Order: sequence, then structure tokens, then C-alpha cells
Amino acid sequence: MKISSIIPKVLIWSFRVVFRLTELTVPSLANRWVVRLWFTPFRAAGTAKGGTAMSSARVGRLPFARRHHTDSTGDHIVAYHWGKGPRILLVHGWGGSAAQLSDLVNPLVEAGFSVASFDAPAHGASPGRRTDPFEIGAALKAVEAEYGPFHGIVSHSMGAAVTGLALRDGVSIPAFTAIAPPASFETYPRQFALKTGISRRTLRFLLDYLKSRFGNLNEKFSFFSPQNLGIAPGLIILDRQDREVDFEEASTLAQDWPNTVVKVTDGLGHTRILRDAGVISTVVTYMLSTWQSAKSGSPKSHDSYGNFRAIG
Repeated sequence: MKISSIIPKVLIWSFRVVFRLTELTVPSLANRWVVRLWFTPFRAAGTAKGGTAMSSARVGRLPFARRHHTDSTGDHIVAYHWGKGPRILLVHGWGGSAAQLSDLVNPLVEAGFSVASFDAPAHGASPGRRTDPFEIGAALKAVEAEYGPFHGIVSHSMGAAVTGLALRDGVSIPAFTAIAPPASFETYPRQFALKTGISRRTLRFLLDYLKSRFGNLNEKFSFFSPQNLGIAPGLIILDRQDREVDFEEASTLAQDWPNTVVKVTDGLGHTRILRDAGVISTVVTYMLSTWQSAKSGSPKSHDSYGNFRAIG
């Protein structure tokens, strides 16, 4: 085993030990610590790369006033743009970056679309150390003002929840793809608790704190809230082996949304699904179909949106 793979595990184990001791001895300090950690995205290794697509992007610095966090003097977000044609926006998840979805860029451009993406505040090349989904939703709207309106949005993980918030705030799209979306916003605090090893008491404090500060997050961030049901059609892509999103919960998301279909893969997990050729082909085919339908004014059957290597 490489030393580089051992070090993160040792750091995580050490953090859990220290945090557990803090919970037992100074719970008020643990509460303050967990809130600070919650708003600090972990910048995963490799998210700033992205290969040829990122190196060929037209890069912009969009003015952006931070809403809730003053940990950085940065007054902008970094955005990326490729190609010409109907516009598609790519939205990454918590701790990710635009580079994570960059394998979608060239196939979409070759299909005749222009593509935009951005690094959320405190993510990727954008400045800051702390942020929250409301601030990221505001950043999405800033990108729409610069590069939109968009025919479609392709979102990943929490990016789907953030897109749901932006839709409530007036962003309008004829088509969407949600890859590995959460069934509810509380998916993220639960996963946060599993990764950090915090106690149930501390998790309950965090949930109560978030509710007191932001209100009902499940309602506000639900892609499938009543306020968003005017959007059609939709494509949801899930993997049975996803360790970040509960597959059984997430697979029920489209039940109340007409013209939305769930496609299932097996063995791609939470992030490798973004690089799978079958998934990418299906997303591109879906966006082409919905664009053609929008031009002709006739609905398109989901049966034409392609298949994966492993369909459930």
C-alpha cells in the first residue's frame, strides 16, 4: 500500500479520536467545531485537473458578492465556457469542481451545444474556504446571467439540490439531468456524520442549527418540490453501488414528476459514473432529443435516450 493512500486514513482516524474526546469533555466546543466543518468543503484531490477539456476552456472571473461567509477577500467565481450552440450548464457537487464533469464537455460540444460550468465558492479555483448551498445557488444564477439562458442543466450530487433552489428563485430550463441526486437534503448531514464519526447528539445539534438558520432544507432544496414541477422532462441517473446516496430512497424521486425517467447503473459509484462512456452518451442523446423536441414543439419518448452498459 502506498504511503499517499495511508496518510488520509490516518488523518481521518486521528480527527475522529480528537473530535470524540472533544464531544465528551467540551460539547459546546464540539458544536462550534462541527458547524465550522459543515460549511468547509473538502477539496478532493484531482478536482482541479480535468484533462484536455479544462485546458481548452474559455475561463472567466465573474463578479460575485459573498452572502453568508466573509472568510475570503475573493469577490468572484471562476467560470468556464466551450463551444457554440444551444446552452448547457454543468453543476458540480459539494467538494467537487467543474473539472469533475469535464468528460461531458467535448461530447456535448461535438453534438452542437455550447457548455458552461463553474467552480462554486470555496471550490476548485474559486476563492474562499467556507460556503453553503444558498451561496452556491446564487453563484449558479450569476453564471446564468452571464452565459444563459440554458436549454438544460446537468447536475451531480448536491449540485442537483442547488439547482432545485435556483429553480425556485427563477432559473428556467426545459430539460435537466440529475446524476446521483439525494432523495432529501438530510442525506448530506447523515453522510457527514458517517465520515467524521460525530455522535448522534452532535448530528442533531447540526440539523437543528441548519434548520434555525435556513428553514426547511428538504423543502427548499428538493428538485422535486411542487414549485419545480413545471420543468419537463427530466433524466435521473443512479448507481446501485453509490455510497454517498441511498439508492432505494433516490430511486423513488421521479414518482411524482411526469415525463421523468430513472436510469440505473451498477458498480460505477458516486463519482466514476461521471466518466462512464455509456452515461455520457445517454446524457448527450437526452439533451439532443429534448432540444429537437423543443424546436418542433412535440414531446420525445424517453425510450430514445440511450442505454448504459448496465441497466437496472
